[in-house]
Amino acid sequence: MAEDDRDWTWLGAEKPACLQDMMFWIKNKIEDRNLVTWAVTEIKSARPVGVVCFNNIDTVNGVLEIGHVTWSPLMQRTVLGTEAIYLLLKNAFCIGYRRVVWRCDSLNLASRNAAERMGFIFEGRFRQAMTRKQRNRDTDWLSVIDIEWPVIEKALTDWLSPDNFAEDGTQKLKLETYFRSNKP
Repeated sequence: MAEDDRDWTWLGAEKPACLQDMMFWIKNKIEDRNLVTWAVTEIKSARPVGVVCFNNIDTVNGVLEIGHVTWSPLMQRTVLGTEAIYLLLKNAFCIGYRRVVWRCDSLNLASRNAAERMGFIFEGRFRQAMTRKQRNRDTDWLSVIDIEWPVIEKALTDWLSPDNFAEDGTQKLKLETYFRSNKP
């Protein structure tokens, strides 16, 4: 996590003050029966760089949400972040979910832009949906549904292909290029 509080701006929790507090925060995520918590690890270094959860799981209707996204600065705006969300989407649709939701604070443009970049469609804004850190929070809703998934999956797998990256790790083509070329 960043030394300052910027990684915690949009989360319900305050930034843990020490390692013990951080361990308690992680333990609570793992033990919360309403969450399926995933640790994101950078393979080369074997370092944990993020946490993300499935939440608001509705098995009857086949809907779940990707939430509690907590990326360290080592992961933000990287291929690893895109790959992690791709793997979560793939998992959700492979096990039979029909709809995957992404919700974010309407002021959190980085989150909304990340979701839209990966194929989530903006559905609307719930005004004053909650209070967060002593202020009203409007919530933006985005989703991917099962009939959209094949096109999104193709674009993401093509973009994530090693052929799309130079030796130094820079992308050859932007993800939006693959979305344009995979439209039905």
